[in-house]
Amino acid sequence: MKMRSIIQVLVFFFYFYFASTMESLLMDVGQRSGTFTFYIWTSQVLYIPLGFLIAFPHWLKEKRKPGSWYWQKKKVLQSIAFLYLLCFPILIPVPSYLPASIVTNPSVSVASQIIVGYLLSISLKKQLYPSENGRIRSNRL
Repeated sequence: MKMRSIIQVLVFFFYFYFASTMESLLMDVGQRSGTFTFYIWTSQVLYIPLGFLIAFPHWLKEKRKPGSWYWQKKKVLQSIAFLYLLCFPILIPVPSYLPASIVTNPSVSVASQIIVGYLLSISLKKQLYPSENGRIRSNRL
């Protein structure tokens, strides 16, 4: 196993521990103060950086390439679907088309946050060659 992989795993577990501790501390503060708004908002985005951390080697590989950055719209749209899972039950008061067991499960929230971070991170790519009409095209055939 490469040293970079070992460091990435250690940072991942350290952040996971940090996020879990922060979530429980924020819940305690919310219980004492009687307001859970900050806890709810924070708990919906606390684990997104883990997805970025998982995709960090991909981002480093893209960073070394020449060209300019662009977003892959398909992957951004996929991340919006997972953002729906995060925001629906608490932040967006509209009827759900999903079963209540999925919407209210805290594990689904954590998994969705990690997936959103990962998808947003891998959706950044670099394009290499400008075309004749001013748009940038990639070197894909």
